[in-house]
Amino acid sequence: MIRSGDQGQNASFTPEYPVSEPPRNPDAMMDAVLRLAGEARRQGQLGRARQVCYEAVTRIWANHRGTVGLPIASAPPAHSSAVTDESGLAAVEALVSACSGRDVVWITHLVGNTYTHMLPSDLRSETGAFYTPPALVALAIEQCLVHGLDLTSARCIDPAAGAGAFLVSLATRMADTMSVADDAFVVRAIGSRLHGLELDPFAAWMANVFIELAVIDQVRSSGRRLKPVVIAENSLEANAGHGYDLVIGNPPFGRVRLSDRMRTRYADGLYGHANLYGLFMHAAVEMTVNGGMIALITPTSYLGGQYFTNLRKLMADRAPPVAFELVTQRRDVFRDVLQETAISFFRKGGQVGKVAVSLATVDVTGVVSGRVGEVQLPSEPGAPWHLPRTIGGVFLAERMSRMSARLAEWGYRVKTGPLVWNRHKTEIAAAADGQGLPIIWAEAVRSDGLVCLEYAKRDDKARIAPDDRNAWLVTNQPCVLLQRTTAKEQSRRLVAGQLHQAFLDRYPRGVVVENHVNMLVPTRAEPAVPIEVLAAFINTSAADQVYRCISGSVAVSAYELENMPLPSPASMTAFADAVMSGDIALMETEARLLYGEQP
Repeated sequence: MIRSGDQGQNASFTPEYPVSEPPRNPDAMMDAVLRLAGEARRQGQLGRARQVCYEAVTRIWANHRGTVGLPIASAPPAHSSAVTDESGLAAVEALVSACSGRDVVWITHLVGNTYTHMLPSDLRSETGAFYTPPALVALAIEQCLVHGLDLTSARCIDPAAGAGAFLVSLATRMADTMSVADDAFVVRAIGSRLHGLELDPFAAWMANVFIELAVIDQVRSSGRRLKPVVIAENSLEANAGHGYDLVIGNPPFGRVRLSDRMRTRYADGLYGHANLYGLFMHAAVEMTVNGGMIALITPTSYLGGQYFTNLRKLMADRAPPVAFELVTQRRDVFRDVLQETAISFFRKGGQVGKVAVSLATVDVTGVVSGRVGEVQLPSEPGAPWHLPRTIGGVFLAERMSRMSARLAEWGYRVKTGPLVWNRHKTEIAAAADGQGLPIIWAEAVRSDGLVCLEYAKRDDKARIAPDDRNAWLVTNQPCVLLQRTTAKEQSRRLVAGQLHQAFLDRYPRGVVVENHVNMLVPTRAEPAVPIEVLAAFINTSAADQVYRCISGSVAVSAYELENMPLPSPASMTAFADAVMSGDIALMETEARLLYGEQP
């Protein structure tokens, strides 16, 4: 397990479980269960997910060695009739079999994942429901202990409890800290100090079953049932209290439309669009006592995104971060989740200072966490937080914090390609004879700096014939084009190509740039940095690493590009000479030197 003495070195641990080791080949086990659950799912039927999982949970409870003679303490919310069909029974049997002999941490993970997999896709998207793998739960709790959390007395809450992944682990650890205490005291203490809120009443019911199962030995010995820990309630609208020593969880994410009342309540952390996980971060600050910890698993987009400007200011002012665990390997960590992930640790009422950054490689069985170092967050309220994504990147982040030049000083602004193709189907169809203007799609922009209009799959959408009303779609000015979205597995986040005058001369009527392309457009006749130099610089590894320190998202936003720390225009002479020579290796070297790396 990671302890404070391990900081500064690579440290690996597999979460400790009270009953069993992690199952062998858990990915294959989970895949088999989810395949059968998928076959049993009936599209659009929430009741089906509850039907299958209710049957599985009741069997798991009945089969557990410690529950003989004890019924499940509370009735579930309304659910469908018993499972009788072949596909449903197969899913139940597979899930019960997978959970057989496993501890409650793994049972919670397997059942929780199955439940969300069976939810209607629109509901899953709306609620942002994704369950957390045991290894990441263990890492989050362990780092809270490293930073001073005392589970012998702490009051803890998960405001997005789901099936209870965090609360089950916390209940187990709380019981361990009170191993010499009377069992009735243990049950009473956990019931009074551990809390959860969950919007889905069925998930809340499952969480309460699993939490009691985690302390079933103490329940049986004392003859005292654990009172419900999780309440079915909307955390963002509830008054959950202000006395918690730890707020922990994996809140849902996704844009949400707020009522006037909710927008007023969370106004201090909002800037334009509201995102669910940002609201949960704000709510966590309200729930925590001064000196208390907040530990939340979220996408990394809040670290640099424009819409999180006020949230960063709020957190820096009221609950400054003390540490970040950046998840560097996400394959099968969160199924179906494309965004990069971090565990962020905050202390309410703390002082803004240097923040510890670690890189966590996680799968369902364990985690390796390697300390990168410490970085100083910017003093400017709401400015992007520059965090190194690689070992040795601390110096780069510090160097970035001292660089004042931005894209505007180089003589450019960022705009988005104007063509949203499905709004102009008629004009695209009208150019099917090849007589219209060429469309520049994102795949035309290549990492070698060129723009290539040969498409493998877009022959029917390669050109457009805009009418006079849509002349604003046409581009005939040299600029730099940049892919707006890259795959999370892609080696480069920044992929730029130069739309130079010689290219435009081949198309005297202009070209049309599609919406998934960013355009870095000159703001004056002679920019301080020439277009060809800008394009080459954006395509260097150094620039890519700098951008990754700002943003962990696969989307390349205009705001983050415009706030990317750059060398001063006056310092670009040697790099410009390298561009003129065409020596790519020399360009890479000069770019690294501009960010302070020694040759």
